[in-house]
Amino acid sequence: MKKSTVLAVLFGITGILNAQDAVTHQFDSFKGKCTAATLDGSKVFETQAPVIVTAQKCVEVNPAKTYILSGEFKAAGQGTGLYFGIISYDEDMQEIKAQNINAFENTLTELSEPAKAGSRTIKVRSAANWKAVPANFFAAFNADENFKDLPNFNLLPVKAINENEITLGAPLSKAYPAGTKVRMHRAGSGWTYCAAANKPLSVEWTTFTGKIKGSGFHRKGGEFYDRFRPGTRLVVPALTLRNTGKEPVKVFFRNLKLEEMK
Repeated sequence: MKKSTVLAVLFGITGILNAQDAVTHQFDSFKGKCTAATLDGSKVFETQAPVIVTAQKCVEVNPAKTYILSGEFKAAGQGTGLYFGIISYDEDMQEIKAQNINAFENTLTELSEPAKAGSRTIKVRSAANWKAVPANFFAAFNADENFKDLPNFNLLPVKAINENEITLGAPLSKAYPAGTKVRMHRAGSGWTYCAAANKPLSVEWTTFTGKIKGSGFHRKGGEFYDRFRPGTRLVVPALTLRNTGKEPVKVFFRNLKLEEMK
């Protein structure tokens, strides 16, 4: 049995797509502080900003296809910003975070001597293009010069750099031989915000829509919001609501869906 099929049974994954199907996934159950409500005679979901809400349902996707994520939002007051997009997972249901794919193309080097398990330092051939400040950089081990290792989960945070010696923010969980390829990565956005990235909400219903297709990364430590993260096979729609005021603001949303375009 295919691994993705097993995951579909275990995690409630829906929408295993084929070339003949065009699927629309409607989302009507969520994790987070969110309740079903009725507003103006229609079914909606109610929450309060600030908050993070994620869909219960996980959807299998094909990055070669085009998808449209959309939803309608309405705030009961001012000062609320919306982040609306997808959380990405690989076929093993491991979350693909920004640091797993935010690679710097000019930082590939290799260990100049073996690195022991438990060590917090590594020595490399050249760390000339590496950075340690601000504290959001990572060393990615077993890197590939053609980026075939992405998403790379063999990461440890970089704490300091002294010429070609790199101090890590955590001990190595395993040993690496001399010659192991290492690349610098960077943290970034929590998710792929394809439909909204800190967009202000109105007191009127507003539809937010985002198109996403293909797979890619920036190669300079950045990321794209209109492409799937490399390795993505499963996604969960999610939203973050920011509040610039002192008091919580009620927010309503409805008709969250992910459509595969023909």
